[in-house]
Amino acid sequence: MPASTSPAPPTSRTGTDGSSRPTPADASRSVPVKRTALGRFNHSSAAASETRDGRVVVYSGDDQDGGYLYKFVGAAPWKSERARGRSPLDHGVLFVARFQEDGTGQWPALTHGRGALTTALGWKDQADILLRAREAADALGATRLDRPQQIAVSPGNGDVYCALANSAGGHTRAVGPRDANPHGHIVRWQEGPDTGAGFHWDVFLPAGDPAHDKGIALGEAGRLASPKGLAFGSAGQLWGSTGIAADALHREDRHHENLGNNALLAADPRTGEVRRLAGGVIGAA
Repeated sequence: MPASTSPAPPTSRTGTDGSSRPTPADASRSVPVKRTALGRFNHSSAAASETRDGRVVVYSGDDQDGGYLYKFVGAAPWKSERARGRSPLDHGVLFVARFQEDGTGQWPALTHGRGALTTALGWKDQADILLRAREAADALGATRLDRPQQIAVSPGNGDVYCALANSAGGHTRAVGPRDANPHGHIVRWQEGPDTGAGFHWDVFLPAGDPAHDKGIALGEAGRLASPKGLAFGSAGQLWGSTGIAADALHREDRHHENLGNNALLAADPRTGEVRRLAGGVIGAA
């Protein structure tokens, strides 16, 4: 069978300046390109989807304690952008998530001249906002999260899942089962009918050990901490991997003595049941 001539699937990496730099799997065939429209912050991942009218959607989290969740929506259908020789990642609107305690949320836009992002309030232009995405999110009252990691979009119903690794607590937020959150959790939301409309969210999976947290309903085979990797399988299962830090593994004083090594797990999005499929070697973080 002859080798495929299709382009290698894109991957993403974060530049030293915090910008997102999608690169092809075969890096010898291209060069990294900054996608400033996606915002400058610690991109933990980039999960791509599309709107009903064919515009690209990219979800990305800021990998730090108290980091924000962002959504980029392209200005035009991605197929037409490609046909014109333009990248669908260069023109669009960047939004940031604001979660409410009643299970609703909004996506205020990081757009110059709107709301708190005006010249009179110290924002020079749109480039200034994108390069200072965290400060712009602050100005819009976005919700700080517990170290956002990878994001996955369900191919079945479009629900979006984000792994939140852990937090020392202390920042004001609506999302999460507890303030100090050493074990992390997975949050899920359903988008509204319009790209800038609101959403509804819930905590899909609180991680941890029922011996230390009565709100944890995970069985022994599904206990986990510090969820990081997320991806959907062809049968609709949500695959996840953990990233417990080496200095916390198995430590009783960190409430990790019953959580085992870092692992690969599968979750049923309908029931929340979790099963451990494979474990890493001792000490692997």
